[in-house]
Amino acid sequence: MILMIDGRTDIIQYYSQWLENRFNEGFLYTRNPAYPTTVQKIILDHEHIDAIVFTSKNYEPGLKLIEKLDKEFPCLYHYTITAYGKDIEPGVPSIMKSGETLFKLSDIVGPEKIFWRYDPVLLTEKYTLDYHKDTFGFLCEILNDRINRCIYSYVNLYEKTKRHMPELEAWTDEKKIEVAKVLGKTSIEHGVKVQTCNCNLDLTEYGVGKSGCVTKELFNTVLGLNLKDKKPNGTLGCTHCYPIVNIGEYNTCMNKCKYCYASSDFGACEKNYAKHNPNSPYLIGNGTPVDQIVERKSQTALTAELNLFD
Repeated sequence: MILMIDGRTDIIQYYSQWLENRFNEGFLYTRNPAYPTTVQKIILDHEHIDAIVFTSKNYEPGLKLIEKLDKEFPCLYHYTITAYGKDIEPGVPSIMKSGETLFKLSDIVGPEKIFWRYDPVLLTEKYTLDYHKDTFGFLCEILNDRINRCIYSYVNLYEKTKRHMPELEAWTDEKKIEVAKVLGKTSIEHGVKVQTCNCNLDLTEYGVGKSGCVTKELFNTVLGLNLKDKKPNGTLGCTHCYPIVNIGEYNTCMNKCKYCYASSDFGACEKNYAKHNPNSPYLIGNGTPVDQIVERKSQTALTAELNLFD
């Protein structure tokens, strides 16, 4: 099992004490988003976990825990640092503060394990293509020797995103290519490898690679694993990404990013956050009498076969 922490909320920033408690006790409970009374028990040990993917916009609260877990499990780290201010990302630290924390993370785990997320890319009257060029170039300059690569995506206009940001327009292929030309050229100038995720366009001629953000190749090359071939299961909405198990819940993140697909109601985020109990096996609240708890079976993604051509 590949465990992701987390694509639906920022567990490291807002729930790091809970996560530490869960690893100390060796298990957690996670609700099915579509059927909330259906609960999986996830065992947090080497028999059940092959690797962990962390994703956050602020690793500062979890650095001590990560220093411990990185020695116990194969881990990759996705760190989102974008061009936006508090008008778009109210709960996210400034670019400079985020850069300082990424340096600390790099000192702990090494740059090869860190993937800088410059996503999603969105265009408004304020956040123009020139604005992105300048900010992206600045970040490339300060982060280029502290990361494995940069991964970016184009904002998806979900209905919840449209409600929070009605000024956004749908992407055309032409607009995506314009962005790719700018980010590709800038990344080459600074010696940063850049790729898209969840994009079907071939942008390689502009210096932008086409892949997933969580792939078999990344796990095998960066962490030295030997993963089985598995078809994407749509967990991350990308046809390139390896199947993962996500433990977060929707409407629980206090970053309140306007473009977020996982936070449709910021009022609900506050109410859920208020219910959080760091000592509970559930991320939000506690169990109920109608919960149906089933332990997730141990199904390793690793193969015992040695591939001589990897």
